[in-house]
Amino acid sequence: MKPTPQLETQLVAITGMACRFPGAPSLAEFWNLLSEGRHGIGPVPAERWNAEAMFDPDTKVRGKINTRHGGFIDAIDRFDAAFFGISPREATQMDPQQRILLELAYLALEDAGIRPEQLAGSDAAVFVGAMTNEYMRHQLADAYHRVDVHTGSGAGLCMLANRLSYQFDLRGPSVAVDTACSSSLVAVFQACQSLWTGQSRLAIAAGVNVMLDPACNVFYGKAGLSAPDGKCKTFSAAANGIGRAEGAGVVILKRLQDALTDNDPIYAVIRGGAVNHDGRSNGLTQPNRWAQEQLLRRAFEHAQVDAKELEYIELHGTGTLIGDPIEANAIGSVLTEGGERTAHCLVGSVKTNLGHLEAAAGIAGLIKLALSTHYSEIPPSLWFDQPNPHIAFDRIPIRVNTQRSPWPVREGRRLSGISSFGLGGTNTHLVVEAAPLQNAVIRQQRSAHYRLFLSARSEAALKELALGYVEFLTTTPDADLPVVCSTAIRRKGVHDYRLSILGSSGAALISRLRVFLAGQDDADIVFGRYRPSHRRLQVMVSEHERIDSQLIANWLTQMPVARAAWDKCQRLFRLHGTALLPSVDELSACTNLRAGDADFQAWHFSAQYALLMQLRTSVNTIEVIDADGLGQLAALCAADALAVDSAILWLGTDLSPDFPRHAEIPEPKYFLTCDCAAGRNPSLEAIDWRVRRVPLYERLQSIAGGDRLACSTGTAL
Repeated sequence: MKPTPQLETQLVAITGMACRFPGAPSLAEFWNLLSEGRHGIGPVPAERWNAEAMFDPDTKVRGKINTRHGGFIDAIDRFDAAFFGISPREATQMDPQQRILLELAYLALEDAGIRPEQLAGSDAAVFVGAMTNEYMRHQLADAYHRVDVHTGSGAGLCMLANRLSYQFDLRGPSVAVDTACSSSLVAVFQACQSLWTGQSRLAIAAGVNVMLDPACNVFYGKAGLSAPDGKCKTFSAAANGIGRAEGAGVVILKRLQDALTDNDPIYAVIRGGAVNHDGRSNGLTQPNRWAQEQLLRRAFEHAQVDAKELEYIELHGTGTLIGDPIEANAIGSVLTEGGERTAHCLVGSVKTNLGHLEAAAGIAGLIKLALSTHYSEIPPSLWFDQPNPHIAFDRIPIRVNTQRSPWPVREGRRLSGISSFGLGGTNTHLVVEAAPLQNAVIRQQRSAHYRLFLSARSEAALKELALGYVEFLTTTPDADLPVVCSTAIRRKGVHDYRLSILGSSGAALISRLRVFLAGQDDADIVFGRYRPSHRRLQVMVSEHERIDSQLIANWLTQMPVARAAWDKCQRLFRLHGTALLPSVDELSACTNLRAGDADFQAWHFSAQYALLMQLRTSVNTIEVIDADGLGQLAALCAADALAVDSAILWLGTDLSPDFPRHAEIPEPKYFLTCDCAAGRNPSLEAIDWRVRRVPLYERLQSIAGGDRLACSTGTAL
């Protein structure tokens, strides 16, 4: 599908990712495995099947397998059912693929800075690539008495997508895709289509594959596709078949413009792509070079790029003697159309590290490519000692990347591609571009102390999380502590069991985390369980005649949520050209503004909105009991009753100076609901210094009904 001119600029950003792959149970460990040139291939675990009993090197022997190896993930039987509100009985009937996807989708949303509850009721879409349903066969073989009310929802392939939509209350498309080995990349393409057409504002795309049964291995052997050592040797003379593997990956997708507006982290950008079929080729399961060439041309046209611009291609690269040369020749033919290239296009395949993840192969390659683009580094492709003699590398402008290499430095865009081909002939290719520089991670100013806030749904889970931070800070001594601390609270959901640690360095944070894990007390450690309260913080959002730029700069540098809100306003004012709002770093050098000055209203609104957004993370419930002038706009936006974009557009009209002062907020009042980060009822101590210097504090304390204060941009608040 070619996007309309209106949608050409709505490229798709990858804003969050999570994965579990052989030898790499997390996103960080996956990048370490790739960049260090390691692999996750190993013996078949004893709990899957009896590899010795099934083994025979002769593929002609019926019912036998010519390999004892594969790519397996650990602990697929482990699942925190209580975390997702699922009963143990229902969890037992759930396909492990469902369980893994639930956990990874949650982690991917966290990685994108999204709390799942924020998406409830939205049009967010879910597309999942999958092709096997071995758990149902494994569970019900000669045991139909095990069928119960949860069997249908636990075993169907459709439920891999539907379960995610149900769990997070998502109302957009929810589709399971089965095109065999290309399933997950086709799912990503369909997720992009959902964004391009406006069906959804956010999409979750995923792929999963779990090996519980050796039947597919037997088929691979009989078809001459199985590598005895379980390794995919892409484009190598030693290529002798496919090594099967399992795993799962999830990506969070948004239109690039929306991601930039929302200040989301961006790993990479999907410019476009294509999907096609081999048609009637040499056989149903035989690849078709001409179809692959057509696929690449369509993908490049859709993404509006020239084939010569591509610097790297993540190959399908299964390591078969027939498939590899066909893929190489198709790429070579398209890359040389219209003249010679000035440099080789680097190629590689994640299958050399993980094996062939089948339905999840495409998502594994995409996550590798996004990380590679993000870190400006191309990991090595393994097992390429001698080139495949059936590939004319001397005539094709490609080179297998066998070493950890910096991304090629060339003029123009940093472009790459990724291919995925299905056993039945469904092919897909996506074009990927580096993220724009505007989304660079915000670096907070250095502080004498750093506060790390962690939360979980049980004390045991909180301790496990704390231990994970000990390990991370110990192995990453140069970690940027302001980013670590702000990320911990921005990207993680706030749960009932909470821990707050204060330290002046990474070593101090590690020390106090260990004190907590040992069950000891410390003045710089606050631990407790949150219990809901009906108490509210009531706020009056007042309008002022003067704005102190130095004061605003001081509290924005100390409040990450407020800073993000200010930055969002700055981008929107710049986008619409209605005002010039300085960055946080520029604020301290600015002169103070008074009513009537140019851009005063933009500063005033942005400061009020930023402060209210920060307060949302600090107390149980904020009730706006009165708001003057522009304060009404800020309150409505902070209450999610009015889009910030709409407010800023309205501020740019000629009507804005006539905004009524001291206008009554109509019933019902606007409530800003959130959790108390201190783990107790909201109190003046919980917001201490932010309250004590407010001029109206003494007078407001005499008003019954709760703790009240005035949000004033001209005071210390």
